[in-house]
Amino acid sequence: LTLRSAARHSRFAAGLRHSLGSAAAMAERIYVQTYSNSRAAYVNVFAFDRDKDARLASLPSPLKYDKACQKSMQHHPPPDGTNVSFEQLISDDKLRKTADGFANGSRFGTHYYAAGADSAGVNILKVEPRQSGRFFVTLRLPPSLQPAQQPASGSFSPALPPAARPQEAASSTSSAPPPAARPQEEAASSSMKRPLEAEEEADSRPPPSMRPPPPPPPPGGPPPLEPPQEDEGGPTPLAAAGGGASSSQGYELGPVDRSYRPLASLAGVGLSAAGRPSLDPQPLEKRQKVAGTLGRQLCGVVSNCVRVAQVKARHPKATIYDVSFGDQDCKEEHALASVKGKQAALERRKMLNFPVLEPLLHALCGKNRWALTGAKLLYVPAALALTNAAREKGWREEEDGKFSADLKLLLNKGEVDSKIALKPTGAEIELAELWQIMAAEQQQNPAEARKPLNVLDVVLTQFAQGRYMQIGDAFFYLGTRQELRESQLRWANLHRITDTLNLHMGYRQSVISSETGPLLQIDRAGLVLMREGMPVLEWIGVKMNRRSNVRPVQPADLFDLARSSKGKLLRSGGQRWKLQQRHSPGVCKRLHGIDEVALKDRTFTQDDGNETNVYKYFVDNYPQFEREIDPNKPGIKVGEAKGDRCAPVVPIELLTFAPGQLATEKTAEVSSEMIKHMAEEPGTRFPAIEDIVRAVSHGEGPTSSAFGIEINTQLLELKPESARQLVPHSLLFKTRGGQSTCDVFVDTRGKGQGGWNLRGGKGGEIEFWEPASLPRDKRWVIVHFGIDLSGLDAFTRTFARMAAGRGMKGLEQPHRDDVYDMSRYEHNKMLADELERLQGKYRGGIGLLMAILPGKEAENARYLYPTIKRWGNTKGVPTQCINGLKMAPPFGKGGGKGGGRGPKVLGTDGSYSAGILLKVNLKLGGANGVSKAMNQSNSVVSAKPTMVVGLDVNHAGRGSTADSHPAICYSLDCLCSKWATEVTSQKAKEELVPAEWLKARMVHAAQEFQKRNDCPVQRLFFYRDGLAHNMFSAAVVQEVAAIKSAMEQLGICPELVYIVVQKRTRARFCMRTSDGRGYEKPPYGLVVDREVTDATHHTAAGDFYLSPHFALKGTPRPAHYHVIVDEANLTADQVHDFTFELCHVYQRATKVVSCPAPVYYAHLAAFQAQYNSTNWRDESAAWETGSAASGGSSGSSATVLLPMHKDHDGKLWQV
Repeated sequence: LTLRSAARHSRFAAGLRHSLGSAAAMAERIYVQTYSNSRAAYVNVFAFDRDKDARLASLPSPLKYDKACQKSMQHHPPPDGTNVSFEQLISDDKLRKTADGFANGSRFGTHYYAAGADSAGVNILKVEPRQSGRFFVTLRLPPSLQPAQQPASGSFSPALPPAARPQEAASSTSSAPPPAARPQEEAASSSMKRPLEAEEEADSRPPPSMRPPPPPPPPGGPPPLEPPQEDEGGPTPLAAAGGGASSSQGYELGPVDRSYRPLASLAGVGLSAAGRPSLDPQPLEKRQKVAGTLGRQLCGVVSNCVRVAQVKARHPKATIYDVSFGDQDCKEEHALASVKGKQAALERRKMLNFPVLEPLLHALCGKNRWALTGAKLLYVPAALALTNAAREKGWREEEDGKFSADLKLLLNKGEVDSKIALKPTGAEIELAELWQIMAAEQQQNPAEARKPLNVLDVVLTQFAQGRYMQIGDAFFYLGTRQELRESQLRWANLHRITDTLNLHMGYRQSVISSETGPLLQIDRAGLVLMREGMPVLEWIGVKMNRRSNVRPVQPADLFDLARSSKGKLLRSGGQRWKLQQRHSPGVCKRLHGIDEVALKDRTFTQDDGNETNVYKYFVDNYPQFEREIDPNKPGIKVGEAKGDRCAPVVPIELLTFAPGQLATEKTAEVSSEMIKHMAEEPGTRFPAIEDIVRAVSHGEGPTSSAFGIEINTQLLELKPESARQLVPHSLLFKTRGGQSTCDVFVDTRGKGQGGWNLRGGKGGEIEFWEPASLPRDKRWVIVHFGIDLSGLDAFTRTFARMAAGRGMKGLEQPHRDDVYDMSRYEHNKMLADELERLQGKYRGGIGLLMAILPGKEAENARYLYPTIKRWGNTKGVPTQCINGLKMAPPFGKGGGKGGGRGPKVLGTDGSYSAGILLKVNLKLGGANGVSKAMNQSNSVVSAKPTMVVGLDVNHAGRGSTADSHPAICYSLDCLCSKWATEVTSQKAKEELVPAEWLKARMVHAAQEFQKRNDCPVQRLFFYRDGLAHNMFSAAVVQEVAAIKSAMEQLGICPELVYIVVQKRTRARFCMRTSDGRGYEKPPYGLVVDREVTDATHHTAAGDFYLSPHFALKGTPRPAHYHVIVDEANLTADQVHDFTFELCHVYQRATKVVSCPAPVYYAHLAAFQAQYNSTNWRDESAAWETGSAASGGSSGSSATVLLPMHKDHDGKLWQV
């Protein structure tokens, strides 16, 4: 019996429900009606089952909608409630057609509001058609129906239904909820009661005993959350993965334990009973994650992921074979294994000779029925068998099921005869259970859960491996501009960013696990390579600022370069450049340096015993190059000397750079050009990603189908409850005179959204929260390196006026006697000695040193900036460096009135001085502003004395042996306005910091916090930057144990919240435009904690993506946060909001930044720590080792850092 509970049958339907019981109640539908002018009556446009969510049991039927009321309610929207999402099947064809029109908005638009007394204030947010007559529905219920605690999934984890009347709830014992849910039900029931609806409610709703139970989980979906179950022995432990009943719909997880357990009692974290790290760290166990609900839900948020589905495969297993090249002692095998790093991908792909390897494997495994992982493993859908086609290609079957064939490898000396061998490993992966394996192992052992994802990674990249250049998980088409045009690859672009470098655009892809299954994540990628075919002589001329048409490179220049330290190797980050020889096409040699003598004077003995010089040899054998070779220039060494024989030398004019060589020049100019081309707006980036998805689906389709894998070509659009915008926090500053506080609000519209200004009503009325002052006995000193003093006077006058307006004292405009020209001090030792002389000139010393640096940032970073920072850090003098090109125009340029057109004079701009004042006030010990929420009693930090810590490690560039430098930054007050920083050095490329150093620093930090606040630390937030997923367990064993040991030494036990921050993620999010055809930037404060995140995690708060800032250019990159340890039992909303709040208090900017302030401060300190190294060198990274981030100090072991001056304690010296 199907019940249609229309308005005229409501009393009759209620009686039937009482008599027929719960079966009739579950079959009941709620109809949506709107008024039809043609029929002059209300007609049904949609219907959904009442048992989709228990909260729908209290809704009347039908829900009447009125178009006029909808328009009026747009100006007065109802209060926010809770969203309920579900899928509904409509079997009635007539009603289905009407629902199609309702969903497409052809009649009434895209948003609807329920009007009339029967509608109960329900909003229909979305009615989206699906396949086979199904519709996806999202309702917003009024606050009266909102439960006290939201379920983890708004679709299938409803709260228990509230009782119709208190007396009915008391008499209904058969359906009484568990004790934990009763207060929630009673609050919801009492809040939803309205006097005018009492009689109607009694007629239209069944008694509690007849209401349907909560629905079972959907096929393949997550199970409903169960409340914590405790007994006399304590909380129920987390059920083992796969402990529930396994079925074709997936694995059913056991009960979830959300209760608090101390860190030392966690099973498998690698800690002993005493809390000390064990020698064998075990993987961290996981529990069910409880997602947040805080913030405004957003519709139309799109991610750069597509779903990876499972289809029926012919063979249910994937067999794994070991791959080897050559014999056991074959040099080619060692050549393949010896190449490491990013350059390895470029070398290995060429060595494997894919055009020859692919047909060979097709013959044995079948076309598109194999997947090769580099040069190590081979996946096939079924065990291999030798066929006639394979024999014709040269395959042989040997003992133990081994297959081999002859193969030519491409080495530097050309093609080399070798062979390929496939040996069965005996390992197989059940493809039919791939998804179930991932779901089970994700709960128990995340490391094992990654193995099935590795299979997907390999299978879904097989097509691209044989056609494009693979570097890590990124693919590039490395060709000339003409070849790119002919390839018709829309994602492959080439940009020339400098005279010597090209930027190649490609894409990167990886398979990630999520609560909805595996996802293929695709994003744009960039690769900087040396310009292909560039002459070596031209490259040297660019480095020496010698242009061929103005002043070409002379022989004397090359001899000077050969004798200097820069020219002895001319190598790239520890790897020698690969050069092509014009006289011998196809032959490549390595660059070993410049010869010390001219070509005509470099003699050698030929094979026939005759002695000749290099110039005569090349002229006699290659007469076509006689006019190009200069006999007075030195040649290039392309090998090493052996015995009495000198190194082979080739004329420099005959050498060019081989293609596909990674560049190491990461100067400010290169970084700026890379950002210019790679910072793509969502309207450009996401259509390109869609093109890449279609190309990957088309290319990888045959191979993936053989393994039972299918790629969805539609980008994943998140549900409204999955993506939310957090409410921005206001900040507190002082009014003029510091008499009262002043609220400063974050802009919410336009390009300035996510930022704020301190101009006040008439400018200058807003002061810093704690303005710093320069002591009377100290002086403000300015040093410059050649600048127009009139422009300097204008800048200092504006700066002093702005400093007084911000409440700072002692920063009056300096006299000309306090301005010094340092342009004659060209070396760091001379400059440091002169600064030391100036320090002794003043009785009280220098209170602020402001350095006006010349030229571009790349030139300043070579020795001026490091020398000034090193001197200031060790002498306790706050230093502020300013780019002279921004402060005043160069000589002979315009910029002011009557000066003609020229660069803008920022020195007289108040906003430019205001930005510098933000840094100067911090370096002098002040505080710019604080978050208003932290100053309130209900905040996370004010509930208990809370210290916030950030930790980061800075590494030198690729190929460098320079030390790594960790830095820790911790708050000194509960408002997170005062910070202190500690740095050290450790072995190169070490990411985990030494436990002894971390323990000592945490002891000192806790003591300083207690000294300043007169109370010990009771809650500790620790934000750790830079850890990969496979390092979480090691971090708990080493770093978390060190923190706990430090607190134990002080006799305190604060609640530790350890959060890993991954800034360099591949995830991207955007919004669909209003017309649904394009993409635009997401709003600031975007948090995503469902669908693209893990369903289980180490804590209840789990992991989430947060994009707090508004990107001025390009698409914002969110940071990925993982709450590893949570002893404070915080909710996901509390973690999200507090992390977002920390992005407001980065005090050297007037905007919300992309990561929490302590992480930023630690990053800056770790970068500057390299300048305090005892063996810091200032050589340019463009010639020898170095990196974009640091030139670093040489040496393979950790070196000693010069001690930081005590006057820097408690100050942000690194900003």
